[in-house]
Amino acid sequence: MVLQLIKNNWRRDEFKPKFGGRDKWYDGSSQHQIIVRPVDLGISFRNVMTLGASYHRRNPTHAIHIFSSSADAIDQLTEEVDRIIINLGVNPQKGIQYILPANLPSVVTDEKLDTGNVLYHNVYHVQILYYKPRE
Repeated sequence: MVLQLIKNNWRRDEFKPKFGGRDKWYDGSSQHQIIVRPVDLGISFRNVMTLGASYHRRNPTHAIHIFSSSADAIDQLTEEVDRIIINLGVNPQKGIQYILPANLPSVVTDEKLDTGNVLYHNVYHVQILYYKPRE
């Protein structure tokens, strides 16, 4: 859900990151990559009955991993993710009760790759509360 929300609300045309979900990781195929993975904190969910319909209440935390080969771009990519999360927090989409940063974006780390290039990596955590219809 968080990955789709970011992809659908991305507006930075100068940066077109490659997006990936829970089973993906940085693979070097793009200059900028954003990977969204759930953080296992013992995800809380419970059944809720509303107007005769049954829902799962879900309250997971997700880690948004932002990768770039450019120090300038990592800041701008993080700002765009921040803009999206804040906008969704103010104007949540259907089914979402709230979405908010679980903490401030972490300090950007850099590491030298086998190729000799530097990779910048930032992790941004969000918490989301939504109701999913039971199947």
